[in-house]
Amino acid sequence: MTGTKSEKPRGRRALIVKIGRIALAILPWAALAVVAAVGWQRYGNQVVTDPRFQVTAEKLDITPLPQWIKSDIKSEVVRDGSLETLSLLDTDATLNINQAFAMHSWVAKVARVSKHASGRVTVELVYRQPVAMVVAQRESQSVLWPVDCNGVLLNPNDFTGAEARAYPRIVVSGLRPHPPVGTIWVDSRVTGATKIANLLSDVWQKTGLYRIATTDSGDPLSTGTVQYVLSTRNDTEGQATDVIWGYPPGEETKGEVAADQKRIRLCEYVKRHGPLGKSPEISEIDLRDQRQLQILPRTANRQLPANHQ
Repeated sequence: MTGTKSEKPRGRRALIVKIGRIALAILPWAALAVVAAVGWQRYGNQVVTDPRFQVTAEKLDITPLPQWIKSDIKSEVVRDGSLETLSLLDTDATLNINQAFAMHSWVAKVARVSKHASGRVTVELVYRQPVAMVVAQRESQSVLWPVDCNGVLLNPNDFTGAEARAYPRIVVSGLRPHPPVGTIWVDSRVTGATKIANLLSDVWQKTGLYRIATTDSGDPLSTGTVQYVLSTRNDTEGQATDVIWGYPPGEETKGEVAADQKRIRLCEYVKRHGPLGKSPEISEIDLRDQRQLQILPRTANRQLPANHQ
């Protein structure tokens, strides 16, 4: 009994000593935290607004621009996203930079944003690529509007006249006014044509083709009835060679050749006979029939598509 009573005071003293040691160990850190909190409250705003931590175009390292983009993307994003007021010390800095780049018309996707101890920011981007030019009328003149494979309108100021003319021309009747740059052209006929242009983008110049036109009556909201005709430029006699494509990729009817097979047929024909439009006796080539390529001689009667021009 006596031994038990004497052990309790010793145990309490040992506990008190242990707590005291812990307190002494924590005290400097607690004091430092208090000093830091007071210091940040007093000087934090000056640190955050210090130019060394502000986001500028010079501190952004982005994925190299492809040759078709002439815009100063970094400067435009900093300006339009108000990033000059953002501090790299902000916990949401990478998120805000991500969102700012995602809004740019040339950016299809922001893959990653990362900050570095050096004060620089790396932004990995996937860019949109032009595949065609939509022909529109403005004050009795034709205007070319660049679009990507999804029908997103791109910045026309990044293209010279010669560069714009190198792309397929999309011609549809009753075309609605163009959307804001960086948004999709809400016209299924335009987006259907961009799918064809994208599928043929790497061989377009070799084919001798010039335009992609629709055979519909001009309803921008029509679906399931729009077919496409690809044509060469009109020659001196006002004639062109037409390639009947049919429905857009992925929307073929039963019995119609799939888009990838149409591409193969077209490429094989050009490889054997050269660019289209060079043979004056050929008027029309139909890619749709599953059995074989249909070729119509120039002397045969045929009905031109509604937008053949």
